[in-house]
Amino acid sequence: MKRVFVSLVFLHFFSFLTAQKQDHVKGQVLVQLLNNLKITDLPNILSRHKAELISTRCLSEELNIWQLQLDEFADEKAILNMLRSHPSVSNAQLNHYVELRSILTTLPNDSQFSSQWHLLNTGQSGGTAGADIKATQTWDITTGGMTTNGDTIVVAVIDSGFEPNHPDILPNHWFNWKEIPNNGIDDDLNGFVDDFKGWNTKTLNDSITGGNHAVKVEGMIGAVGNNTRGVTGVNWKVKMMSIKIDTENGTEADVVAAYNYALVMRRLYHKTNGKKGAFVVATNSSFGSNGFAADAPLWCAMYDTLGNAGILNVGSTVNANNNVDVVGDIPSTCPSDYLIIVTSTDRNDVRDSGAGFGVTHVDVAAPGVAVYTTAQNGSYITDEGTSFACPIVTGIAALAYATPCSDFINLSKTSPKTATLFLKDWILRSVDIKVDLMNKIKTGGRVNAFKTLQKVLGNCGSCQQPSALTISTTTSNAQISFKPPTGATFQARYRRKNEVNWVVVSPLVLPLSITDLTECTDYDLELKSNCNGDFSTPYTVPFKTDGCCSPPDQIEISDLTQKQFKIKFSKITAALGYVVCVKEMDANTCVFEKTMNDTSVLISNLSVCKRYQVSIKSNCSAQISPETVIQVQTLGCGPCFDLKYCTARGSSVSEWIDSFSVADFHFKSGKNAGYVKFDTVATVLRSGKKYQFALKPAFAGPIYNESLRVWIDYNGDGDFEDAGEQVWEVTKFNAVVKSDSFTVPFAVSEGVTRMRVAMKYVTASNTPPQYCEVFDGGEVEDYCIRLEKSSSVSPLISDNDVKLYPNPFNNYFILKNENKTNRILRVELLYADGRIFYAKQFDASENEYLVADLPPIGVNIVFVKIETEKGVLVKKMIRF
Repeated sequence: MKRVFVSLVFLHFFSFLTAQKQDHVKGQVLVQLLNNLKITDLPNILSRHKAELISTRCLSEELNIWQLQLDEFADEKAILNMLRSHPSVSNAQLNHYVELRSILTTLPNDSQFSSQWHLLNTGQSGGTAGADIKATQTWDITTGGMTTNGDTIVVAVIDSGFEPNHPDILPNHWFNWKEIPNNGIDDDLNGFVDDFKGWNTKTLNDSITGGNHAVKVEGMIGAVGNNTRGVTGVNWKVKMMSIKIDTENGTEADVVAAYNYALVMRRLYHKTNGKKGAFVVATNSSFGSNGFAADAPLWCAMYDTLGNAGILNVGSTVNANNNVDVVGDIPSTCPSDYLIIVTSTDRNDVRDSGAGFGVTHVDVAAPGVAVYTTAQNGSYITDEGTSFACPIVTGIAALAYATPCSDFINLSKTSPKTATLFLKDWILRSVDIKVDLMNKIKTGGRVNAFKTLQKVLGNCGSCQQPSALTISTTTSNAQISFKPPTGATFQARYRRKNEVNWVVVSPLVLPLSITDLTECTDYDLELKSNCNGDFSTPYTVPFKTDGCCSPPDQIEISDLTQKQFKIKFSKITAALGYVVCVKEMDANTCVFEKTMNDTSVLISNLSVCKRYQVSIKSNCSAQISPETVIQVQTLGCGPCFDLKYCTARGSSVSEWIDSFSVADFHFKSGKNAGYVKFDTVATVLRSGKKYQFALKPAFAGPIYNESLRVWIDYNGDGDFEDAGEQVWEVTKFNAVVKSDSFTVPFAVSEGVTRMRVAMKYVTASNTPPQYCEVFDGGEVEDYCIRLEKSSSVSPLISDNDVKLYPNPFNNYFILKNENKTNRILRVELLYADGRIFYAKQFDASENEYLVADLPPIGVNIVFVKIETEKGVLVKKMIRF
């Protein structure tokens, strides 16, 4: 991922690279198991070959693909050979590093469409007129968006980091609307938690931003078209699913996990009949790795699996003047019928001298030299490389699904793999043959989007359906535009949804105009071409008239404080005004109620730390709409609710926190995909009191060694950085239950604060979990707890039970126990604000203890907290 190819002789480059860094992760093997072999069986199998299985990571539950971490002395070659020959192993490979495929050439930004020669080449900047993909002709057929069956078309972009808020990308960014963001719950039950904006295979959440590569790739595929801004993509309206892989140390394990996410979402879409998941039709992969298909059998096998689910895969070849048939490349050499490999050409239809080729493994070419696209921070840039040729082909593939061809869309549902094979064939057979590409790549040509869509339409029967359909409505009218096939007439009719009788549209003059419709009503429109008596398959699309008295949606909350918040919502056409009611939860009376014309309002004079229910209705001329209801909680509930703590997460595939106890609280949390936050206040902890911890781990297979840390944000500042806030550490354990005790310091901030529990797989060389760490193996759990002040002296203990001398002291003092029946357990030295700078545990039953070797602290007044069997004492001392 962090390596970028340049135009060097491959063997020289490879030997240099090998001398600098291995081409794979040491000791990591990827393996696909058959159903009769469990991951828990592998340790015994590997031990016969003197290899220890350190940890496992599930890359795809559906395909039973796992990442194995072996010990550093394992013979990788012998292990691979053994696994590949095992009757219950489908395949195995090393976990190679992967790299982005871009070559940066920075030029001044230009937001005009004329700069995008790859879409329309008029000979600008020394180019050859017509050396483009014929995009403008293609857009006469469709500009993307939805299938004839109403499916939202999605492409999965697997890359190093995205900018979904780029103004030319945001409207086309795919969101998983069935997932509630940042609630720590797998709402759509797809196996991924909080995958609202996409998926990050490293952090196991939807943290997809960062990096400058993916924003350029997405701009080539689907920058919004016809919006008077910047540039346009090949596909004006396609949704782009962002799947982020590691930018610094990307490996094949990340690639398999990324493809698995796209696969799961497409399968879920079919399983739920479109209610969940996504209609993913293509993946874009502008990255790769050294080697041949035999080196990456699991990566390559993913393409057949994706293809069988109806997903065409598009990958870029290497950015080096290499014959990949000879020197190899992944994914170029992967032998899948569901994969298209792309090299790049310039504005004169000449292959880039810095791009790979091969008549066996490189399929087509696409523009990729000095192409203009989106860039970071809402800007635009000229760039080059196979990275940007590849997404052009991906955009064309997605356009094919937006053509008015019901036959093709129906085939994609009944036989998705057949539809995918047809689409690949249509793209490859539609190229413009170029002399410079002949005998260099398989087709000898550069892609032509217009010809591809013509082939799609040409396979919809002898009479094609109308294309380029648009419908605009008012409360009583609909205006319809489309393009009939050349030389054909057409028929049109409409009806109310679920009614039997159709109404024939007359006159048949484009654009069609349908009048006297009922406001806020669902209709069906049916179009059919007439090719000299040969009729096309009917093309039926739904539309709805305006005028619905709908409640406002797209509600935003801002300016949230302890006593106020601001709401903003979308405008409803039929609304004359809006009725807003704010009331406390489970109350009957509004504390704020207003009828207004604006779509935003500030709600003030509220109570601190109170949950409110907000109801918004549209006030129309003859009715009031149903209400949209949301919940808002004012601030002041304490740091656990009000503050945003840093991200910490593990991977719970192999091990997780099964249950956790503190004080009188015991909770069986189970497996939570690496992280969970519980908002209910778990328990009350009082200053100066001793409490018990207990944690029970759980394992999917073998019991591993784990490390453990617990933090409490005692001062409520939104972090766990202060001294004494790490309250429990176990560097290594594999017990069924681990328990210990701790004492809450006297200097705590009262209120509800955050407690973080982290369990991490550990070897001798690993470190325990950090409070802001994302790690493989284990889990992190966050709880809310209430801190309260308590008396410093227990009734069972006297201030005279323990004496300290000398006072003042310098580098040491004596701790003397005057009460022989009350054993001293522990001593802590604290700053005046309660932070601990020294602590010592006492295991013996002595009457005198020397407290020495104290660190310099730079203050004169310290507090000594003595924990005994009967209670806790705090004494003040002077240090000189």
